[in-house]
Amino acid sequence: MVAYKPVSEKTKLSSDSLFQAATTVLEQKGFFITDRDPGTYIIKTREKEVAVSSVPRLSYKYEYTVTTQNSTLSITSTCTQNSEMKRTEFEDCGDERPVKVVEETDQLKAAILTKAKEIK
Repeated sequence: MVAYKPVSEKTKLSSDSLFQAATTVLEQKGFFITDRDPGTYIIKTREKEVAVSSVPRLSYKYEYTVTTQNSTLSITSTCTQNSEMKRTEFEDCGDERPVKVVEETDQLKAAILTKAKEIK
């Protein structure tokens, strides 16, 4: 687990370009979009699960909310965790996320900004 800080970056790109780019990138990376509202520039993904091999074995569930309003790209993730000892009980991760989720968030940001520049 590492410290987590949501992405929020003001750009010179249009909200529409960012929104279209975010939709495309999320779909290309295999995320299932559960909610996509062009009026509010918000995209939400289905929850994914990541298992971390350690003792005790931990499992994390996370989902993304991407907002592109006012030419600002914002990416936040929710995260819940459990252990092998309590498989059905998930609790909030707090201000930390698995390394994979933090790295994935950074990759999404870079890919969305690159794609949005192509759309312009």
